[in-house]
Amino acid sequence: MKEWFRGKWGGAAAFVVICALVAGGLGWATAAALRLEGEQLAAAYASADLFLFASQTDTFGNVILEAQASGLPVIAVDAGGPASLIEHGETGLLAAPRPQPLADAIVALAGAPLLRERLRRAALAAVQSRTWEAALEQLAAGYRMALTEHAAGDRQVA
Repeated sequence: MKEWFRGKWGGAAAFVVICALVAGGLGWATAAALRLEGEQLAAAYASADLFLFASQTDTFGNVILEAQASGLPVIAVDAGGPASLIEHGETGLLAAPRPQPLADAIVALAGAPLLRERLRRAALAAVQSRTWEAALEQLAAGYRMALTEHAAGDRQVA
């Protein structure tokens, strides 16, 4: 499998293969070898051709946003946070949280350079609006709405 990925992906094959192996059921012990920070993390994103997010327990998936902001097409499980961050077929690919559907998505993306480019561009554009300022404004809007509804309820009781 590694040789096939090297033929398709060149130098980024190790990163892609390790992600694929994690998705294939080898577990997160393998992923621990990928604990990268700072310049190493930036270099990994810059040299990768895609990002695979196979976690079913991560409630948000901040690394998905990092990958998208780095211009990578993303394949993720269709569960939890990733399902709210990715529009399937538009800003990434979502797959059932099982090894075979994730592997199928990797192979499909490997053979479709135009799809990789379209997903990459759309994801990069979509992630531009996901700023801390926008998130805090959305939170504040929710609080304002709750306070308004609470005040209206108080008036109805009186």
